[in-house]
Amino acid sequence: MSSQPSKPITFHCQLGVLGYDCKPSLKCPPHWSILFPATFYDFQDDHSTPYVGTVDIQEHLQSKNLSMPGYRIPPKGQIQVVVKNPNKTAVKLFLIPYDFTDMPRNSKTFLRQKSYGEQPGHHDVLRYAIHLHVCRTEKKRIYIYKHIRIVFANRIADAREKFKVICEGPKEPVYVPL
Repeated sequence: MSSQPSKPITFHCQLGVLGYDCKPSLKCPPHWSILFPATFYDFQDDHSTPYVGTVDIQEHLQSKNLSMPGYRIPPKGQIQVVVKNPNKTAVKLFLIPYDFTDMPRNSKTFLRQKSYGEQPGHHDVLRYAIHLHVCRTEKKRIYIYKHIRIVFANRIADAREKFKVICEGPKEPVYVPL
């Protein structure tokens, strides 16, 4: 970006998962709440970009003295990420379906979800995006690890606004060695 970013604003990320066809302890494990900074860019024509932030999972693990690689998830389910403003009011809920039942041991991949605001007669505008890193360890446990990158709108969506949501991961290869 050619302009200066705003002063960072502290948001809250609530990370959770709802597991399918898994053992009870992974069906709905405790959510994690992680603080993260986000910034936006102001343009001279009174337009602002969405907020951009990075949730540092590794830093969170270190601050809690946890020795696991990240947030453990079952092989199949739906990841839930709630972004909350400094007043802890929900700004965005990301629901990301996934299936890693075929993921080999000691491999990694990513998940990405993008939401575009549809504007008739105009190009669709990116309003929300999330990018998560996922790994499977030697013990066949799956984790969201490293960090989560999040883009979210600087205003609440209009009730009439329509969104086109795209979920994607890598094409070939889907999984790479850790």
